[in-house]
Amino acid sequence: MGVERANIAVLQSGGCTPVINESLWAVVNGSQTSFPSSQIFGSLRGIEGLISDSLTDLCSVTDSSWAAIRQTPGAALGATRKKLNDTDIQPLLDTLDRHGI
Repeated sequence: MGVERANIAVLQSGGCTPVINESLWAVVNGSQTSFPSSQIFGSLRGIEGLISDSLTDLCSVTDSSWAAIRQTPGAALGATRKKLNDTDIQPLLDTLDRHGI
């Protein structure tokens, strides 16, 4: 028996490459195909979005918006190079729990 529903958080981090948004779309598209009843959240500014509960609904992005995002350089969700510290862990876990991730 496979997983029927799995809420997903997607993060972008590190240096921005020319294909980072194409990769974001591929993750969202593949997740929607594999888990059509799941919610897919984009974490704004990478791990910082999970710490501060700054998530956006990637399932609501239109096809025309994805077409533009896929061609846009830089990280559409924003990226960070933040390193986690001990005080970040509980807020991060709370965000995951709150969204069923």
